[in-house]
This record gives sequence, structure tokens and C-alpha cells, in this order.
Amino acid sequence: MRELWLVLLVMGGCGGIDVQPLDIHDPRLPRSDRLFLADAEDAVVVARANVAEADAVRAEVERWRARRAEAGSLGAADGPLDEMASARARLAGLEHEAAQADADLARARLALAYAQTAVRRDLAVYDLPPVEAATEAAAARAAQSHEAADSARVVLEEATGRFWTAYRGMAAGGGDTRPLWKD
Repeated sequence: MRELWLVLLVMGGCGGIDVQPLDIHDPRLPRSDRLFLADAEDAVVVARANVAEADAVRAEVERWRARRAEAGSLGAADGPLDEMASARARLAGLEHEAAQADADLARARLALAYAQTAVRRDLAVYDLPPVEAATEAAAARAAQSHEAADSARVVLEEATGRFWTAYRGMAAGGGDTRPLWKD
């Protein structure tokens, strides 16, 4: 619950409008509204967890790149491996940005849910179009972030294919494969 209040404090002025949170235990709200708000609040918590997971993945990719640099040479496969490592790091960064954009979208949707529910139940008065516009803008940013990550995923797949082709050739020619498998 503490995390949710921190999110709500950060959420503050969505589109320049200060949308006040509603209590899902408020007896004035029907069960359907309480469930609607609880779902929106849960989405924020899940999105924050996804950002934390993306942080961890990005850090692991950087650790892998550092270990790889210390492992030794793979000869002709070094260039393709470096290209694949760079593509992997770029993808991890873009996936983190996409997770952050999803978290921003979840917060915007939560603000919209609070505003719509408050207006529908005559608990507060909000100018909904700016809140809706802020939510639509957050959705557009999230979609762009996911498109960028999808493009980076294709680049990584292509780089991975080039690496394994070079690795097979290097291994078939009697090259030392041990540096790849050191941890």
C-alpha cells in the first residue's frame, strides 16, 4: 500500500490536473467501481515490477558483456560476437524504456480511472478531456517504445545468426571455443 501512495504522489498533475485518489474501501462506491479502481491500482504495481525486472535484465546484460570482454578471443567470431553483444545491450535498454513507458501509461490510466469514477459518482469535478488526452499521449509513447524494442529484437536476431555462423566456421576450423563458455 505504501508503494501505491508513492505512485499517487508522483502521479500528481496528470495533464496539469491534480486528480485526487479515491479509497477503494469508500462505502459510497459500488462494488463495480471499487473493482475497477483496484484493477487500475494493480496495473501500476505490476508495471513498477516490470520496470524493476527490466532494470535487472539490463544489468545482467552489462555483466555478461564485461565477463565476455575478459574471457579471451574467439578469433574470427569476435566481431560478430561484439555486434551481438551490442545489439543485446541496446534491446535491454529499449525494453527498459518500454517498461517505463508502460508504467507511465498505467499511472495515467489510474488517474483517469479516479477522475472518471469521481465524476460519475459526484464525488469531485474534473475536466476529463485533458486527463484523457494525457492518457492517450502516454499510450502513444508506450506504443512507440514497444515498436523500437521490436525493431531492436529483429536486429539482435540477425546479429545472433551472424555470430553463430561465424562461430560454427571458427569451431569447424579447429578454433578455440573455450572463451565463449567461461563464466
